[in-house]
Amino acid sequence: MLPFNGWNTVYANPNPSNLEGVVLDSKNNEPLPGATLFITDLDIGIATDKNGFFVFQDLPHGEYKIIVRSVGYEALTLSVNHPTENNFVIELNQVLLRGEEVIVTSSPIGRNIRYQPAQSINAEKLQRNAAPSLGEILDGNP
Repeated sequence: MLPFNGWNTVYANPNPSNLEGVVLDSKNNEPLPGATLFITDLDIGIATDKNGFFVFQDLPHGEYKIIVRSVGYEALTLSVNHPTENNFVIELNQVLLRGEEVIVTSSPIGRNIRYQPAQSINAEKLQRNAAPSLGEILDGNP
């Protein structure tokens, strides 16, 4: 009978170490705070700090698939051989978010008043105006 050889490479090394790096915008190299990184093999995830840095602490040595995501950016899947590869600089590409037109309306509470939207705004107009808030766009003050 042959001995059991079912060790996964993830758990083969008993000396864990940190896996760390930074997530940046690919166009301007600005850090991406709040980007998420998920190691599918271990079912663990973390988010980057305000400077785009991340650290997976005490990670067993092995090969991992890591999915990196941030709102407004394309998701990226990496294959990582830890600890040989470390101190990553991960660059994400911006993606234009497209959505349906949004209509914001209001009416006095408790009254049956018919109303028409004052204006209609689509995603293109929101990006073109680039106002700090939706309220400023609706007021016509981008």
